[in-house]
Amino acid sequence: MCYNRYMKRSTHFRLTENARVLLERLAAADGISQTAVMELLIREAARKRGIRADSGVQAQDQPGSTVRD
Repeated sequence: MCYNRYMKRSTHFRLTENARVLLERLAAADGISQTAVMELLIREAARKRGIRADSGVQAQDQPGSTVRD
């Protein structure tokens, strides 16, 4: 089998009852799965923080960086 970096992997975690209900309602409101809601929320949180899955935290605006011509 050829490895595909976009293959989904099973992940398990626990949620409070309140969070579980909210997740269920978000999924129902958008007409998508709870897994899709989690994917979207994680991606949005990462985007807001400037975090990328391929390279970690982006290096923009860090002191000591140099600009090349």
